[in-house]
Amino acid sequence: MAEKRFVATKVEVEGREETKIVEVPAFEPIPWTADMPMEVVGQCVPRMDALEKVTGHAIYTADIRRPGMLYAEIVRAPIAHGRVLTLDLAPALEIPGVRSVLRREEVEGIRYDSGQLFDQTIRFAGQPLAAVCADTAEAARRGAKAVIVRVETERHAVSIEAALAPTAPLVRPKGNTSTHSPRVAQRGDADAALRSADVVVIREFRTPTALHTAMEPHGAVAEWTGDQLTVWESTQGIFNTRSDLAAAFGLKLTHVRVIKDYMGGGFGAKNGAHASTYIAVALARKTGAPVRCVLDREGEQVDSGNRSATVQRVTLGATRAGQVTAIVVDAEIAMGVGGWFAGPGKIYHELYACPNVRTTETFVYTHTGAMTSFRAPGHVEGAFGLECSMDALARALSIDPLELRRRNYADHDQEKNRRYSAKNLDECYREGASRFGWRTAAPTARK
Repeated sequence: MAEKRFVATKVEVEGREETKIVEVPAFEPIPWTADMPMEVVGQCVPRMDALEKVTGHAIYTADIRRPGMLYAEIVRAPIAHGRVLTLDLAPALEIPGVRSVLRREEVEGIRYDSGQLFDQTIRFAGQPLAAVCADTAEAARRGAKAVIVRVETERHAVSIEAALAPTAPLVRPKGNTSTHSPRVAQRGDADAALRSADVVVIREFRTPTALHTAMEPHGAVAEWTGDQLTVWESTQGIFNTRSDLAAAFGLKLTHVRVIKDYMGGGFGAKNGAHASTYIAVALARKTGAPVRCVLDREGEQVDSGNRSATVQRVTLGATRAGQVTAIVVDAEIAMGVGGWFAGPGKIYHELYACPNVRTTETFVYTHTGAMTSFRAPGHVEGAFGLECSMDALARALSIDPLELRRRNYADHDQEKNRRYSAKNLDECYREGASRFGWRTAAPTARK
């Protein structure tokens, strides 16, 4: 038997570079050549799950039915900022069909992007405060509505401008900007390049918060068998979810099984356990029965995270011949109450050839739900600001915007100074222009 080999390699996931240890065969695989016949790669291959999905036979998390299963509903905060004065769950237990409730003290130490589960300090509207489970989904909803919640309201800051104001209320105890702020990345001398540029354009762009809204909302069904936990979850990351649950409930990884048969959309937001997952597991442990916690559409909008809103102030410098010589970006990113630091700056360093680039990113906490991964987080927002700025530069130079992009084509990774293994964007420019009849014309300069 051939011996195994383990190698360390660096991988980039959504702008974050990580070192991974991977197992590879002892032998070297045969390199692919241009004339090698491919049965799967590059071929039109039917999806293995296509028939089940189009005929309605695919099983999603909401379709799971376990013997004696209970239904959970989340009690949510009615305000954006404040604290809970009274949380009386007793009225819920008087509703016919309600079997149990879940309180803050029963989930101590369980944390996720929004912070401590059932935190009684309210930091965004819709924040989970407690949960109710019942024989039916309707009884659970009635039980949640019966809970008496009295709160003390405090001033809130739900926008970047409000959170950065001198008198802004604190979103987090240490302030409204992250300890990573400002995050500055640069190469060359952007200020000197701007001073010597023939043309300089300055623009400000704002991108709004975007919500995931997958067709299948977040949800889980949890069942305990002794100290063994099984969870049916709509997730992109079964192993991440398993690790999250094992850590939260003090279990060995081998005692947690996560099952995902089919998933109706994820976009990056379903990479691990969420409030609905922890609630289903905690209530199942407390009641001894399987528990389902699947979010409704409103809960999905609140709990599933979002793409951050941004403010981007962009300055481009260029020669009259259309060579970009400087890119400077000052950006503010709305994090909500948490998440990880995905900003728009990265694409400004990558997409176009430019020797002088500086991006400054400030991550701002606001009284809204936490950001999370959302299909190229940061890059989409940055692409909007960068491409609009390039269009403005094309107008200022009276150069066709497609030609401007081709003149500044980047054929290598400028940060690591190495060529791309493959890049066909220039070919896409040519083919796209040909197919939809792009006619090169010098645009009229305008402010």
